[in-house]
Amino acid sequence: MEVASKDIPVAAQNDAKTCPKCESRVFYPVNFPGTSVVIDICKNCKGVWFDKGELHAIKKAVIDEETGEQDKHEAASEKIAAWVNKILESLKAY
Repeated sequence: MEVASKDIPVAAQNDAKTCPKCESRVFYPVNFPGTSVVIDICKNCKGVWFDKGELHAIKKAVIDEETGEQDKHEAASEKIAAWVNKILESLKAY
């Protein structure tokens, strides 16, 4: 999964959430490609938030995209982790 320049997030203020690690209230909202799932990444410590059901929805989308076979969970997890790591790498400049 490539990270395009349009995928590099812009920080957004969100008073409804506070990072449990550093207490920041500013997050990068990142849409996972091919889904409506928006992951929040803390601007300060780069912690990654998956709200309830988001990781499952992303995993399902990745599995369905590849073959639809449920035994692909491990490969889907690796693909998701690689995507998150690419986003985090792109945020080092911020």
